[in-house]
Amino acid sequence: MSNRRVSVGLQRGVQSYRGDYLDRNPDHPHAFGQPLRRMSFALQANEHRMSGWVSSRMRDIVHPIGPSRHTLNRCQGHYSISLYQEHA
Repeated sequence: MSNRRVSVGLQRGVQSYRGDYLDRNPDHPHAFGQPLRRMSFALQANEHRMSGWVSSRMRDIVHPIGPSRHTLNRCQGHYSISLYQEHA
């Protein structure tokens, strides 16, 4: 029985779009009473296409190594910051 483990990661950048912005959210002040920053952001078709392309290239890299299992995570649907806020 072979024991093979591989981890392949990717950090992506996203270009700015006209509909994406930072502003102050008066409904949620921080500890000193000032409004927190709010980010409006949506992944566009280009980011979804790039994610699919990169995922398939990563599969081409990982598959020949022969891990017993692997998972590819590609960006799908609407981006939400709440996953990161819950762990902060």
